[in-house]
Amino acid sequence: MAELEDTSASTDNSNDHFAVLSEADRDILLCNKNAESTKVATKFAVKTFHDCLDQLLAKFYPLLRNMNGEKYAVQSLRSIRAGIQRYYTEPPRRWEINIISGENFTRSKAMFEAVCVDLEKNGLGVVTHKPVINDEDMAKISNYHTEDETWFENKPRGKNTLGALMVKENAVAIRTPTTVALPQTVQNTNAYSTCMQLDDDIDFLDDSFISESADFD
Repeated sequence: MAELEDTSASTDNSNDHFAVLSEADRDILLCNKNAESTKVATKFAVKTFHDCLDQLLAKFYPLLRNMNGEKYAVQSLRSIRAGIQRYYTEPPRRWEINIISGENFTRSKAMFEAVCVDLEKNGLGVVTHKPVINDEDMAKISNYHTEDETWFENKPRGKNTLGALMVKENAVAIRTPTTVALPQTVQNTNAYSTCMQLDDDIDFLDDSFISESADFD
């Protein structure tokens, strides 16, 4: 039976009615509450569960298939096994179980390695990477967000033309949903920003233009 170490401590401001016990001491108290026969029975029950899980995993590994009904590659199979291991050992469960290298999982470990060997023989042991992006395509990717996203249109801008233009732009926006701002439509010589002003007296929309010099090649 494990012995409980006296780790009680007191300070000037502490309450003498309470001792300070470490987490290890508390675990010893919990272990000592059961008789030796109970501990043996618990150990046997856990071993029985591990043996059953070992047999289940030995059947599970060779039957695994992806959504298309095809066998997984070796790396994918290892990732699945590692995910199962994490599920049992990470919080909040923290089970003392090791399906990867545990001594109680001899059969499933042997089956897992046999499945991996078979997959490698069938060409599923090598990871196939996508081809490297060439310099020309990489330059397009690098400059994608730096280039001006303005649309250019050779069209005169004047009174009563903005309404018709916005109808077309709105139709394009409806047909092609996007998460970015609508592109601007400008002349190829000068950039114009247009605002609508409402004359309250006559209820008439008027176009006001603010011209900013801009050179476009």
